[in-house]
Amino acid sequence: MTSRLTELKIPPNLARIMERSLDCFWLVDEAGKLKYGNPAACDLCGVQTQAFLKMTLEDLLVPSHSSTDGKWAQSLRSSEPFEAVCQLNQKKRLDLFLLEVQSLFLGPGLNLYCLQAFPKLTSPEESSEKLLSDLLDHFPAVVYVKDLDGRFTHLNQNFLNLFRVKRSDVIGKTNHEFFDRPVADRLWANDQRTIQSQVPDETEEVVYNFGGEPRCFRSLKFPVFDKKGSVVGVGGVSVDITEEKRAQKEIIEQRNKLLNSFKMASLGEMAAGVGHEINNPLAIIQGSAKRLTRINTSDASEKQKIAENVSLIMETTNRIAGIVRGLRSFAYQEDSLHPLLSSARALVHDTVGFCQQRLTSQGIDVEICIVPEDLMVLCRETQIQQVLINLLNNACDAVNGQVDGKIGLTVKIKDGNARFVVWDNGPGVDPDSQDKIFTAFFTTKPQGLGTGLGLSISKSIVESHEGRIWFERERALTSFCFEIPLGHSGA
Repeated sequence: MTSRLTELKIPPNLARIMERSLDCFWLVDEAGKLKYGNPAACDLCGVQTQAFLKMTLEDLLVPSHSSTDGKWAQSLRSSEPFEAVCQLNQKKRLDLFLLEVQSLFLGPGLNLYCLQAFPKLTSPEESSEKLLSDLLDHFPAVVYVKDLDGRFTHLNQNFLNLFRVKRSDVIGKTNHEFFDRPVADRLWANDQRTIQSQVPDETEEVVYNFGGEPRCFRSLKFPVFDKKGSVVGVGGVSVDITEEKRAQKEIIEQRNKLLNSFKMASLGEMAAGVGHEINNPLAIIQGSAKRLTRINTSDASEKQKIAENVSLIMETTNRIAGIVRGLRSFAYQEDSLHPLLSSARALVHDTVGFCQQRLTSQGIDVEICIVPEDLMVLCRETQIQQVLINLLNNACDAVNGQVDGKIGLTVKIKDGNARFVVWDNGPGVDPDSQDKIFTAFFTTKPQGLGTGLGLSISKSIVESHEGRIWFERERALTSFCFEIPLGHSGA
């Protein structure tokens, strides 16, 4: 077409620009007949070069600007530069262009007009709306807007993908036209709460995807306002947390397995001590019963001996019953969902009873503080017993083989909590290990003597009671302390 530009007497510099430009150029005479189209224009219109010479401007472009009103010739004869928004009238395409028209005076009787087209997708408002729509379609969540009647007005692509539907299948419909009634009722109730409160609200919602699989979403609902500040609808951004929920469930199940394993390990350590504690009272009962068979009941002094032996038997059987009751509760009782009011004194007494045989066999002195009878704590008893047993066993390990080994257990009220302290005068915890002692599978004990789970699980138990646990080293004493909330009676 360079020869064609030469025929039209287009200056060489301008000819080269037109030929090489990526923008579309056309040359038109005053009657609106096409005289030339550059390669970019040919590609855009999908026509051969020579085809332009048989077309008029109205064959090529459809004006969208009111000032042109489709009368190209009249606009061209004005000889004034002008702009027009137009659409390509080829193959039913709707590409919008901004057309710049300049007059080229090439000599007497030769007046052409140069048309340069720039892509113009939409108006600024439409462009912003399209940009927002594109962003929401790529947003990693389900996004939607409903009017005050609950009809869907806007949806993003993730919504359509979740339910395998078309936009036209949902727009204008309500929850009850799209979901099963129980699901729709819950969703509508959440929407109404947000509309009425006029503040954002976060909730969890369960819906069923296209395959009927329940999916759990964390939904942020927010009111939609018009320019006057009136609520006109409700919007939502829903993030799928189904896998997160499943992972949490697995973590809880694994934690419960660890707790059960830890409990069984504690039971194993207590077995020998419990057997000893039961055998001794049984021997006392047996001896007392034998003496009763030899007593002459006609003698007053003998009657006194009978009463003393009966009293001893009753006291001893109560002792056995207490040991068995505590062991059964620890081993088999399922903890209630919520903490219950429990006696701190009973917790300490039962726990020390479990560990007494080990303490005695190792020759360890134990100092137990006097715990007030009315000191009540809010806890799950068996779990707190687990914590105390673990701390007492660790204290025993710390002073094992030490001539003057001592351990102790104190309970006191501190800042509205019950503070339990298990201390020992052992060598303490190595400074390099102090920051890691509550980490799972970390242990300072020799290989084969510790799992590294005791303190980690104890920390988890205490924190589940809204408490805290920590380590202290003061005046040659190593202390492990934890606090849990007081019950009403001890507050």
